[in-house]
Amino acid sequence: MQEEKVVYKNSVIAYKKYGQGNRYMLCFHGFGQTGYRWGILEPFLGNKFTLIAFDLPFHGDTMWNKQENFTVEKLVEIIKQVLPKNHDKFYLLGYSMGGRIALRLLQQIPEQIQKVVLLAPDGLHKNFLYRFATHTIVGRNIFYKSMRNPRLLFSLAKQLHARGAISKGYINMAELYMSSETSRMAIYYRWMGTRYFQPNLNLLKNQIVKYRIPVVMVFGKSDKIIIADKGILFTKGLENYTTIKLLDTGHYFLRENYAPLIASFFDDDK
Repeated sequence: MQEEKVVYKNSVIAYKKYGQGNRYMLCFHGFGQTGYRWGILEPFLGNKFTLIAFDLPFHGDTMWNKQENFTVEKLVEIIKQVLPKNHDKFYLLGYSMGGRIALRLLQQIPEQIQKVVLLAPDGLHKNFLYRFATHTIVGRNIFYKSMRNPRLLFSLAKQLHARGAISKGYINMAELYMSSETSRMAIYYRWMGTRYFQPNLNLLKNQIVKYRIPVVMVFGKSDKIIIADKGILFTKGLENYTTIKLLDTGHYFLRENYAPLIASFFDDDK
């Protein structure tokens, strides 16, 4: 494993490089994680792939300028800096929030994507709470103040849950990550940092068909955060290009014991 960094304007993006294969795979971790999470795949994929595992903004060792919006266009520029000049095609691997990043990249540059594997991917449905909190002036103001004093946020979240707008899993995850003001402000900047990565699902479907891109989606049967039904609905009409896998687990299956299975989704890529 190599730890490297690249400078983009006034920000520094950290990434880990695993393996030494001649094909490149870009890996995007989930909320609160870092690129280290993908190291579990090196023993299984390192001979034929080089994995580039980014620390997303406000995660790990990446130092992202808070005044700079993180967009897919900027991510594409960063990728150009990271990949060798002669590698214009690559694979995408994303988990949870990182799945949404991968989907938006797929929409943006489909001609460069060889294959996509998504583990419990976010981004397959419209999240009212997330959009309100990150895309509206009123929502951002409430969100910021709620991170300072979370009682208002939890009251609102419970009301939305009662109306079926958000799942209980989101509330449980929020409680887990909001034990201190430092962790709450990290949530604020991490949510804000990926707010421009919501894919257009209809356009995404068209891109998958036009460029014949194989997509594998993996879900936990008991996942209360990312519901498998959203992925199943998305893949209707895309059966020639997409594969759905359901595991007997919950949301947090990016773990060592699942590494051989995750790696196996690339076995047909000779």
